[in-house]
Amino acid sequence: MPPYTPEAMRHLAAPVGAGAMEDADAVGESGSTSCGDLVRVFLRLSGGRVREARFQALGCGAAMAAARAARARLGGAPVPEAVRLPAAIPL
Repeated sequence: MPPYTPEAMRHLAAPVGAGAMEDADAVGESGSTSCGDLVRVFLRLSGGRVREARFQALGCGAAMAAARAARARLGGAPVPEAVRLPAAIPL
């Protein structure tokens, strides 16, 4: 059995939205000192919504897939919904 779910593998195979964003309206960062993962999320906001989201992820495949999944959920979300995105996103 593969170590990751099929959805996680799709996120790893196509890291859409990976990379920094110049002049982001908001930047968030989280990581784990126990395993060395680090994720940074960049947002461009307009009209109370997330108009663009990008990410940088360093670490294991699960961290990278989770960052990509979070980016996909953030795109177009109202800001109040975006700030409530759970830290754990099931893949």
